[in-house]
Amino acid sequence: MSTDSEQAAEASISVKETNDDMLKSLEEERKRFSKLKPLPTLLILSVGPLLTSVGTALHDSCDLLVISEAYGSYGVSVAGLSSLLRFFCVGISLYFGYAATLKISSLIGQNRKLDAELFIADIFRFSLIISVPGAIFVYFICEPVLKYMNCPDFIRKDSISYLLPIIVTMPTLIMLQTSMGVIQGEGRSILCGILQLGVFILNCCVFAPIIEIAAKAPIKYSGVPYTLAHGIPGIVLMICIFQGRFSIKPT
Repeated sequence: MSTDSEQAAEASISVKETNDDMLKSLEEERKRFSKLKPLPTLLILSVGPLLTSVGTALHDSCDLLVISEAYGSYGVSVAGLSSLLRFFCVGISLYFGYAATLKISSLIGQNRKLDAELFIADIFRFSLIISVPGAIFVYFICEPVLKYMNCPDFIRKDSISYLLPIIVTMPTLIMLQTSMGVIQGEGRSILCGILQLGVFILNCCVFAPIIEIAAKAPIKYSGVPYTLAHGIPGIVLMICIFQGRFSIKPT
């Protein structure tokens, strides 16, 4: 009997500690969203999307500069004609990122932390499932879309080769944007913007110069730096989220 009482007491203490942690986490989130007036809060929360938009514009320009340095005008033609399909891959991933931001911030505002934890796990699961047919769909529309854009045959082959690693690693791209959406949804807008800029710097200043210029890789590998710069941070961020390194630990 004493053993049962002790176990019941330990279980009660464990539940109390869990509830205390939950209340503390909710209070931190509430302070992050409400400690300032609405306008300053709105400006702070817009830092992430602003840095993302500016970084995307700079990223595309810098990426083309590196490709131009490595492969000349032909490389720019390949990357330029492929950009529409690459943006299609990015658009699929951004959908899940925006969904995570909107839903998580709404659940936090309603003090529904348990639902937020479950939602994060569900959206990662669902997005990764969708990424497989999404990647297959993009791959099969590559050639028809390039033909519709009057892409010459000799450029079309290299354009598909450029897109292939990006399409294959679409799940990691979705991991990144969904993770960014989770972080943004928790109110960590500045951190989200810094991470986005870090991804762009990894691509344009680290992986692309090493692979395309220093290693002189063939043009068919010119899409690899993009996949590495987005894939590695995406995997690391998702692991950090599921380990509870941020406010909400998925269940």
